[in-house]
Amino acid sequence: MSTHPASRLALLALLASAMVDARSQTAPTATPTPTPTPAPAPAWKNIPLGEGDEAPTLSFGGKLRVRTEHWENFAFGPANDDDFQLYRAFLNAELRLSPALRVFAEGKSAHGDGRDLPGGNRTIDTDSLDLHQGYLEITLGLGVKESLSLRPGRQELLFGKQRLVSPLDWVNTRRTFDAVRAAYARDSLRIDAFASRLVLVDRYEFDDGDSGENFHGVHATDKAGDSLSFDLYAFYLDKDSAKFGAATNQEERVTLGLRLWGQPKDTAWDYDVEGAFQAGDFGDQDIRAWMIAAECGHTFRGAPGAPRVYVGYDYASGDGNGTDGEVETFNQLYPLGHAFFGFIDLVGRQNIQDASLGASLKPLPAVTLKVDGHWFTLADDADALYNAGGAVGRAGGKGEDEVGSELDVTAKIDLDRRTALLFGASRFFAGDCIQATGPAADVDFLYASVEFGF
Repeated sequence: MSTHPASRLALLALLASAMVDARSQTAPTATPTPTPTPAPAPAWKNIPLGEGDEAPTLSFGGKLRVRTEHWENFAFGPANDDDFQLYRAFLNAELRLSPALRVFAEGKSAHGDGRDLPGGNRTIDTDSLDLHQGYLEITLGLGVKESLSLRPGRQELLFGKQRLVSPLDWVNTRRTFDAVRAAYARDSLRIDAFASRLVLVDRYEFDDGDSGENFHGVHATDKAGDSLSFDLYAFYLDKDSAKFGAATNQEERVTLGLRLWGQPKDTAWDYDVEGAFQAGDFGDQDIRAWMIAAECGHTFRGAPGAPRVYVGYDYASGDGNGTDGEVETFNQLYPLGHAFFGFIDLVGRQNIQDASLGASLKPLPAVTLKVDGHWFTLADDADALYNAGGAVGRAGGKGEDEVGSELDVTAKIDLDRRTALLFGASRFFAGDCIQATGPAADVDFLYASVEFGF
């Protein structure tokens, strides 16, 4: 017999409170405490496999995470209420044969328990026991703060702010690629070039790298001054079967993008602006699509908890005419959409406008509170609403563009440098577009997780 979701959340909250209280208690001392010395490295790190400073070393590590989720009206369906748990473990080993050569392997086991919502036990929830990463890395020192490395094998890809390329840590199974990656680094400059293929999760068999999704590119990042950094990238996607709206076809797409971010000197302001243009072919149609994202924030450094407030705007193009020989829907590639379009994941970076507003606060050094608001409209009401995974959430063509709004509240508690708790509550208010295209109940989402790394 399962425990009520509210009871689970309350239990985790009580546990978090007890652990925080325990860590806040300090014994009285008559004299000042001397500055503590750094903690020694754990016994499972940098284990020597021989004698001398040049001997190979072996290290072990990993992360364990448990999350409970409670849903009401999932995907706007009034009968879609459920609560379930997600468990995952990542265990890794690193063999460093020399300063220039290392081997890294990481296994994973991810499971979902009791999910009865549409889609059931999905590939983003479960991957029974598999190789998540496994690669060889060769690094050549070319001079002071200059190096060249080569990494062939199964690996994660992460670039920039993860708007377009991310390991997608929120999902239970994370995202990985079979790839060859070369990187050049000098001071603040880093240039990555890679050729890869997406790895598809097979829940109960070995994950298949023959996904039919080839993804290659070049990404460069550097500082252009004290208050300006930039990313410059070109990505190429060749996908055997892609779907936009009601059409499915083979897709070849090039993405050219630029991101600028920084903090003006001697100010409390920060900014982040990114834009990308896409061209290519979708079957016999031409691709012309684009996106822009901007965020501006201000931190009140003198105030208790150093609160930060921000405003943001995101736009990703949609297609207003499916018969004109052009596909204008932006392809979000492999993003961490969860971080930019709300925790409920009903909205992705395709055919969308999002005006956002938020604030964060650290009332205690180990506690971060955050609230975010989003107001969503379709970029073109003739195109579909796409969710965080890039799938069609609702068909377009109904003449309504107001998708709705979402409010997200999160609290993160760092119990120590290895253990963190995360609590959240979200609500999506359905707009006219949702009401015109099917079930339109407002969606509620509650979650709590604990993660331990070692």
